[in-house]
Amino acid sequence: YKYTGHKPGTPSDDGFFQFCAPPGVYYIKVIMPPLGLVQAKANVFGVRPLTAANEQKNDSDLTNTFGKGTTEAFTVTSGMYLDNIGAGFYPMATAGNLVWEDSNINGIQDAGEQPISNVLVEAFSVSNQLVGQAYTNDQGVYKIDYLQKEDYYLRFSPPAGYGMTHADASPNDNIDSDVDHSNGTNTTKMFSFLPSVNYTNIDAGVAFGVLPVKYNYIKGSWKKDHNLIEWQTAIEINADEFIVQRLDKNTNSFVEIGSVKAKGNSSKEYTYTFKDFDLSYDGYYEYRLLQKDLDGRSELSDVVLILVRRESLSASKVYPNPIREKFFIEIPATETAIKYSLTTADGKVVRDNILNSALNIIEVNVSTLPRGSYQLIVEYNNKKDIHKLIILE
Repeated sequence: YKYTGHKPGTPSDDGFFQFCAPPGVYYIKVIMPPLGLVQAKANVFGVRPLTAANEQKNDSDLTNTFGKGTTEAFTVTSGMYLDNIGAGFYPMATAGNLVWEDSNINGIQDAGEQPISNVLVEAFSVSNQLVGQAYTNDQGVYKIDYLQKEDYYLRFSPPAGYGMTHADASPNDNIDSDVDHSNGTNTTKMFSFLPSVNYTNIDAGVAFGVLPVKYNYIKGSWKKDHNLIEWQTAIEINADEFIVQRLDKNTNSFVEIGSVKAKGNSSKEYTYTFKDFDLSYDGYYEYRLLQKDLDGRSELSDVVLILVRRESLSASKVYPNPIREKFFIEIPATETAIKYSLTTADGKVVRDNILNSALNIIEVNVSTLPRGSYQLIVEYNNKKDIHKLIILE
């Protein structure tokens, strides 16, 4: 081995090295002391054999062929003199800075929120090669050094039970989280690093047991030829997709009928819709959402109930409406096992009856009931119709 030094016979040419070796096949390895320097790009003038007559003398030849800091192999013969093997270095870039517990899940580093230690942070190149890593200290601070003039993204590994808060919640990049999952779960977008620059604002907010989605509402409605399920999210963190499920009355279990891709990470309101055209019967349909996130976790929504009532397909009829003394319920002659109940607006039952299956027109007297709004529920052959009634004086 040799140490670089002053080139003999020159006024100030440092960094010189020279080997005398017998004929054979060799490669050069440059071991750089910890001076905060990284390798320059190799062969910027084109790739040529190191023994070629036109191989450039003023470029770097460290291709890392045989490990970090090595050249490609070359063959020397007796009497050969090679003076074109060079190694370029320039000041490194670094990445940091903070991983903190975002206790109110607003994506901003608020006063009093605690740092998270022992979090692994990794830097990857455009080709997804790991180029550096570090762990956060007891102040939640990390630093990945010896980064070159390249584009990199970072990946954070939060503690068990923690999830990432949402990204870019503030125009001030020094106080928000940068984990937006652009390059996979728990990753940042690409950052372009420059020599000698310390990037100290690549931060990550985490929260214990954080839910991937906060809903504003989930609702459903019958649109004559389909059921429409609508939902709106207020916050999405690491969200992947929404699986739409419907209750199968034969098995009394929910089954998947479709899916909708989630926005992923957002603090804005987003509205989603799903249409179910498979309406094989009249009556109630029950739906729910199974929301999945990028970490593999999932969460069920509340159940949405939609009543399908196609009167042309043997639905009950009620007349007259509004009502003074009595009204009639008309059931198609093919229907049996008829039952009805009349309730007040607050759910109190004021009339109910199980009827002779031979009847298809039922008279109901309401002359003793006070005026107001009522709800009539008519059940027959596993179907259920709901009518809103108005009783007048």
